[in-house]
Amino acid sequence: MLSVGTPAPNCRAKVLATLLALAVRVTVCAVLTAETVAVKLAVVDPAATVTEAGAMTAVLLLARFTAKPPLAAAAHYLPPSPPPAIPRALRFSCFLEGEGFSSYFHLHEGPDGENVYLNDAFGTPFEGWINFGWDGPALPLTTAKHQLTWRPGTRSITGGTVTLTDANGGQWLLALDVPHPPHVLGQIGYHVGAWTDGGTIHTYHGASPAMEWDEFDFSTQPCDHTFPGNGETRKVFGVEHLANVTVTAPNGKVTKGRAQIEIFLNGRYSPYGFEAQAAHGGLTGRGIA
Repeated sequence: MLSVGTPAPNCRAKVLATLLALAVRVTVCAVLTAETVAVKLAVVDPAATVTEAGAMTAVLLLARFTAKPPLAAAAHYLPPSPPPAIPRALRFSCFLEGEGFSSYFHLHEGPDGENVYLNDAFGTPFEGWINFGWDGPALPLTTAKHQLTWRPGTRSITGGTVTLTDANGGQWLLALDVPHPPHVLGQIGYHVGAWTDGGTIHTYHGASPAMEWDEFDFSTQPCDHTFPGNGETRKVFGVEHLANVTVTAPNGKVTKGRAQIEIFLNGRYSPYGFEAQAAHGGLTGRGIA
């Protein structure tokens, strides 16, 4: 129906002619049903009023459609999750090779040693397995406890012990010895100026293969290091450790092994007396003293 402030005839096929006669702008709102289509026209006059068969007051009718609501966005399109109530402070990741078995486990804890789910990329409190050969059984690990020793002035370790509990209730004692300074993380080749020609790994450096290398002395840690690309000099230490490991199995058998251990320690971590630290972007907790 066409409403202009006074009664009007039914309007179906001659909607366009009526609009031209009124010479005004209209907003069309359609409500679809199974039997018919009813068109409601609301007159909107730029001058706010129009005289056509009497005075009319212009109104704006908001479009309203009878339809299904829109689908929700996929999870990866939604805004980021709010900051976790308990942030991650410690990440301990270990690849272990022993006599007749291998293992991988990692654990994550909050600032006071909380071993709970954390809202970040390494949110899993703990998981791990012991594997007895390619075709042998796999034994799940359930918990881990640690007592670590730290290199002075750094957040890298010199040794310690880790006690693992398996799904059968058995305990595996790992005695760690880290005799050498750990590897330092650095973005060599990724940033502008990281190559001597001023480019990155994404720029052309001549006919392939294009190779470049540099030498850094990290024998004493912490030490001052100038990062390629941005030219910033910071005091750094390593976070990737190679360790000798003495393993005591649940049955008391003692064997020797070796491990690669990654430790990220962000901000305050009270179990070992570490205080909060300044933010260093992606390297916070990953080797900046």
